[in-house]
Amino acid sequence: MIIRRMLTDRLNNIESICVGIMIAVAVVVIFMQIIMRYVFNNSLSWSEELARYLFIWFSWLGVSIGQRNGEHISVTLLTDRLKPAPQKVVIFIKDIITLLILLVLVYYGVVVVGKQISMGVVSVALKIPMYVIYFSMPLGCLLMAIRVVAGFFKKRDEVTADPAQVEGGE
Repeated sequence: MIIRRMLTDRLNNIESICVGIMIAVAVVVIFMQIIMRYVFNNSLSWSEELARYLFIWFSWLGVSIGQRNGEHISVTLLTDRLKPAPQKVVIFIKDIITLLILLVLVYYGVVVVGKQISMGVVSVALKIPMYVIYFSMPLGCLLMAIRVVAGFFKKRDEVTADPAQVEGGE
């Protein structure tokens, strides 16, 4: 449990730092483009493409952070009306379905990335291999799947925890 917690904390830090850096770089690049266009009357040919690709990457990494923080949109009309035991069963089934969908997305995302690698397609302005951009989707879904599985372990630990420890706040 301690190792799992350490790995989860490490993943939290890496995700947060990466997303923060990507957002900061995107803001700086867009700001530079505005300055270049309106002050110097000259545009940067690569800025829009870089900002777009950074947006794609931090959006897909953000799905994992959203899962971690429980911030994804969900319809709770049914579960809010259930008693705690059936509510947990419905939430478990929802999580299983979510996990299966994520694994399908990871699989087909990797297939698309493989096709991009074999075709050797690069972006227009930055000449970045397009598989780098496409890889954001299977990675984001894989990280979210890891979060769903971590949620299973967390819920299991809560159910099997010693009531004295839970009440004591440990």
